Amino acid sequence: MKVGEKIKLKATDGASNRTKNRIREHGHSSFEVCCKPQHIISMSSTAVLLKTEKWFGWIPLNEIEVINA
Repeated sequence: MKVGEKIKLKATDGASNRTKNRIREHGHSSFEVCCKPQHIISMSSTAVLLKTEKWFGWIPLNEIEVINA
């Protein structure tokens, strides 16, 4: 994933409800990568900062699969 890249995502089988909801609510358009993946202490995992026209937030990398870059 590169900063500025537009990607389509799908949740992995073990993804949290939060991740599934974000993809369901905002995944109709592409997500834009805002920052390279990094460890987020509050999430206890490596995550990527993404945005759409109406949403901006962190998604754990181990809960997503890029399906279209």
